Amino acid sequence: MPNLTDLPLQLSYRTGRDDLVCGFFVPCLDAAVLYRRAAGYFTSAGLALAARGVASLALRRGRMRLVVSPHLEPDDCAALERAQDHPAAVLRTIAARSLAELEDALVKDRLNALAWLAAAGLLEIKLALRVTAQGSYARGLFHAKTGVFSDDSGHHVSFSGSANETAGGLVENFEHLDVFRWTCSVGAASGRDGASRDRDHRRSPQHRVAATGRFHRVAV
Repeated sequence: MPNLTDLPLQLSYRTGRDDLVCGFFVPCLDAAVLYRRAAGYFTSAGLALAARGVASLALRRGRMRLVVSPHLEPDDCAALERAQDHPAAVLRTIAARSLAELEDALVKDRLNALAWLAAAGLLEIKLALRVTAQGSYARGLFHAKTGVFSDDSGHHVSFSGSANETAGGLVENFEHLDVFRWTCSVGAASGRDGASRDRDHRRSPQHRVAATGRFHRVAV
């Protein structure tokens, strides 16, 4: 399996000139064991577009951690609720044993695939809500658009730009991404050990995480 340093990535990508999905997201997902993403919007259609990379990450037991605004499609919400309420039943809905089978499920049955990823513990979604200094909810949308891919050798590729984790953001709209690389020499990048998880989720008092309703909500 290639690591992130093997990828011939550009310094920037933009729709109309580059293929954001096949030229950037899929190769990075193929090499990563952890994908962390902040976006204003997320839909399962965005995952389906990068189906090959998502399938590769899932079959290697890699993980996706998303922080997004609370504006989810109703069908996606229902799929995630199903994963939380009936994980065993959801896990039985997709019996994929190969990259091709899981990729096919992500494309043709994306809602069940979304639920399966969540039930298997491979996809974590947190909803970001703005709060005032007094702790009450504030108006305004969480609209950050950044991401980090990490491999198991401590290499990282991060990006920032205008694209959301949706079909429109990855294909249909005019979007751009700036790309950065770095290497961390301490510990594994997978986030599977306790120390790595603590580092990933360390937040200031203004960035509180609360389990409310069916999703984790992150106050920003």
